[in-house]
Amino acid sequence: MKKIMKEYLPLSLSLLILLFIVRFFELLYISPVFELPPHTWPYELQGLVYDLLFAIKISALLLIPFALIFLVKPNAARWFFIVAGTLIVVISVALSFYFGTAKIPLGADLFGYSFQEMSSTTASSGTLNIWSILFLILFIALSLFVFLKLRFTVKKAFVLYSAYAVFAFALFFGGFGKSNLSDEFGSFTATSKAGFMAESLLNKFEQNHGNSGNIDMSLINDGFKKGYSFEYISKDYPFLHKFNTPDLLGPSFNKQTEKPNLVFLSVESLGRAYSGDGAYLGSFTPFLDSLEQHSLYFENMLSTSGRTFSVIPSLMGSLPFGEKGFCEAGDKMPPVQSLINLLKPYGYTSSFTYGGDANFDNMALFLKKQQIDVISDQSNFGAGYEKLPAKANGFTWGYGDKATFKKYLADLSTKPTGPRIDIIMTLSMHSPFLIKEQDVYNAKFDKWNASLNLSPEKKEYNKLYKAQFATMLYFDDALRGFIKEYSKRKDFANTIFIITGDHRMPEIPIATQLDRFHVPLVIWSPMIKTPRVIKSVSTHFDVLPSMLAFLHDNYNMKFPATVSFIGHGLDMETSFRNIHSYPLMRNKNELMDYISGEYFLSGTDLYKVYPTLDIEKVSDDKQLNILQQQFELFKKMNNYTTGTQHLLPDSLLNIK
Repeated sequence: MKKIMKEYLPLSLSLLILLFIVRFFELLYISPVFELPPHTWPYELQGLVYDLLFAIKISALLLIPFALIFLVKPNAARWFFIVAGTLIVVISVALSFYFGTAKIPLGADLFGYSFQEMSSTTASSGTLNIWSILFLILFIALSLFVFLKLRFTVKKAFVLYSAYAVFAFALFFGGFGKSNLSDEFGSFTATSKAGFMAESLLNKFEQNHGNSGNIDMSLINDGFKKGYSFEYISKDYPFLHKFNTPDLLGPSFNKQTEKPNLVFLSVESLGRAYSGDGAYLGSFTPFLDSLEQHSLYFENMLSTSGRTFSVIPSLMGSLPFGEKGFCEAGDKMPPVQSLINLLKPYGYTSSFTYGGDANFDNMALFLKKQQIDVISDQSNFGAGYEKLPAKANGFTWGYGDKATFKKYLADLSTKPTGPRIDIIMTLSMHSPFLIKEQDVYNAKFDKWNASLNLSPEKKEYNKLYKAQFATMLYFDDALRGFIKEYSKRKDFANTIFIITGDHRMPEIPIATQLDRFHVPLVIWSPMIKTPRVIKSVSTHFDVLPSMLAFLHDNYNMKFPATVSFIGHGLDMETSFRNIHSYPLMRNKNELMDYISGEYFLSGTDLYKVYPTLDIEKVSDDKQLNILQQQFELFKKMNNYTTGTQHLLPDSLLNIK
């Protein structure tokens, strides 16, 4: 054992030194090149603590195979560690590049996307380029040099390890302690990127291999009684319940004789941080803000995930996540009750318009299973539409928002009269943030940012993200033009627009763990008679139940009495409150967040939620236990449904 440790401890120390070098590479190169906020350098220094802890943990894991190999062939054991250590360093560098681009660390969501989807995302972000490749090669060479040439005695290695530990923990308990880590971006900056990936994969493994056996219904109903207003009724179909959502939307509308058209607009990366009254970065959507004054405006709406993959299943079906998001089940997606197929028997036609590839996140497959009538995406736009500007590598996501609205209106002019449900998904507010008339919108950003009632420091901060904010102003202009053209239609007076963000933009650093889900929801229509600003908390899960209740009570449409919706319906209370309990999925493969009442569970940390949806970490074992039990029950139901496809019995798939 002495021989093993004599060889192993110096190698372990070399790995720690290399991880520290990666940390300073992130501070001195990644941060300025990728324009990370200047105030984050203290978090990078605090990150030495997490690098130390990761190095200790990974060294402990590698010690066992190292020792076993050493007993047979010492030199082979040494090369085992060198290869493993070099791989860890290279992965750490690659994850630092990803963090610089995406502003969030990469976790188990890496394995939630297909190769084609990952290729598109990589091409759009520009993460993989000649410089990143050269740096990866450089770090391979540096790692081999350090492991082979840098030699320590056991005594020196122990002394240095101890010195690093004292230094790191002095930082940790000094001026940059845990209290600052309620700043999510600061927390992301400080964390070991490789450690984050490892922990994310471990959490995903535990989630997938958690309890998924028979469901105890009394336990579930008891567990959810403080957050849920209905009772589950079947152990074989754990999400099944009686549909009892009341119509709270109807009193705000002037009822028409004809069935209303429903136009859903899912806006890429539209977050409350920069849209609507009170946006803490200032609002960059002035036209949408003007619509909100004549709308039912839900300023504390939550998306159900931090990425696009859940927005359509949540809005259209109020569906559970499954393992990686509902649509990732592909052909194995179980039949569902959705707004599209529930309205079809009442003469509704349906369409989906998207400037990108509708196959991304299996959206097209999901919509086809709901019997959607028309899908228009970049594959069939036809002539007369310009795509977004391409990056130097030739990549573009597809058509911009103005072209997408134009395509939708052109298709609409050829459709027969009658009630419709249409879904439009925008694209421009997405990396790489290249738009037509770039100079025009850059100038608009400069003028608009200067006019905002923000501190000089906040205005300077916003300038770091001019490209991102310029796309918001571009979208807002596109929306203005779209509404202007739509208002010329005869059926305009009978149309309801539901506008929301799919998630908050991660490329502008996220303030808190809840901020990533905070989006606006605007229900706007010429039929609205009493506009309201609603401060209570709801989620995308709640939209479908409320729309069905509205159509049932006001237009005599009959819907199934038993459903499997996650949502209970939009809360119309104008003051702040949260009567719901819901899971939120950060990324594919990462089901780590849960909100219940005025508390929010993120990982193992409990937060109090305030009226602005700011959060503060609290220590309350009773509340922590309640949320953990509720969350575990949901995950058990989710895993069971994923494994058995028992979402709805066949008898309920008859729409009426």
